[in-house]
Amino acid sequence: MIKELLWSVARCLWELPSNSASRLLIYGAVTSFVIFDGPRLSAQPAIEGVRSVKVDRVMSASDSQVREFVGEVQPVRYWALGFEVSGRVTEVMFREGDEVKKGQVLARLDKTSYRLKLISTEADLRDGERDLVIAKNRYQAQGDLRDRGFTSQRAFEQAQTELNDAEAAVARRRVLRDLAQLSLDSTDLVAPADGIVAKRSADPFVDVTAGQVVMRVDILGEVQIAVRVPANLMQRTERGLLINIRANGQNYRGAVSEVAARVEAGNAFQVIVAVEGANSALRPGMTANVQFRYERQAGAVSKIMIPLRSMLPGSKPMEGYVFVYDVEQNILRKTQVNIIDLNNNYLEVVSGLKEGDLIAVAGVAFLADGQKVSLFNPSILKGAETIKSGPSVSVR
Repeated sequence: MIKELLWSVARCLWELPSNSASRLLIYGAVTSFVIFDGPRLSAQPAIEGVRSVKVDRVMSASDSQVREFVGEVQPVRYWALGFEVSGRVTEVMFREGDEVKKGQVLARLDKTSYRLKLISTEADLRDGERDLVIAKNRYQAQGDLRDRGFTSQRAFEQAQTELNDAEAAVARRRVLRDLAQLSLDSTDLVAPADGIVAKRSADPFVDVTAGQVVMRVDILGEVQIAVRVPANLMQRTERGLLINIRANGQNYRGAVSEVAARVEAGNAFQVIVAVEGANSALRPGMTANVQFRYERQAGAVSKIMIPLRSMLPGSKPMEGYVFVYDVEQNILRKTQVNIIDLNNNYLEVVSGLKEGDLIAVAGVAFLADGQKVSLFNPSILKGAETIKSGPSVSVR
């Protein structure tokens, strides 16, 4: 059969254009193979070898259960900054990612109109203070004249009213002057604390309104991790639960500081994890692998744990197949298992296996029921190797 196929290939190659330099080379190689090696190839019988498989011993899950989720690093405190007055931006001194110090000016508005307003209110205040001096002099003069009997009580009371009005006018104009000064000062956006510019949403020559957020500054060194946890773990996730964290290639420790009161979209709830020993390498916006270690509840049935790679999917949800090694006959037996959860790349099996069974853990897609095999790691028969209870392994 192979010989006829190769002859067909040779004939097709021969029909290539005569100026094809590679035609003769390929044709000669194929025909030589057919002539000299073809009989030997066709006469050689197919021999199926015994496959070598790697197996692990099935063990029960440990007393603790670790669930790993992906969270986002967030600042504990941040400032959403905006100008207290409206105007046109003239300068923005920092870009996203820049570190800032408390008291530094971050951005400025056009000061022209606010400076003119301040000049106007200061002039009004000076006028009011001059009127107040005149009113005080008149009041004192009317008082002296009344005491000497040269003026009426009515004239004295009128002078007193004018003095009160002048004092009120000065107080009002002083407030307006102070407000104008405050508005002028507010054209400078100042950093309230040391931090890093996380977001900048304004550029020069852009008009902004009072209160519009133009920059966000995150406080450095104080971060937390927000993670969404499935609702079935809500009752077991409590404040103070110790957490292992892996982020930016480094390990951290943490503890649950906040637990949401309600389940949100996706049937999950938000948990906030406070990070111990956070450093500048842990920046807001990074992703982090967060491991929650839950102690097994009292009275809970111990579950069999198997690696995810050892199972073939079944036709129904939460059902699959593994290959159990028969020690006496050196064959594999395809066995149905039922699972209830995926836990850190390990499956929790509730039926089909018992502790101590040996199962294939590599290349299961190429195995078959009843297949005769040899062990890649025969020392496991002596109990030298055991499967690790994966979900109980934590990041140090």
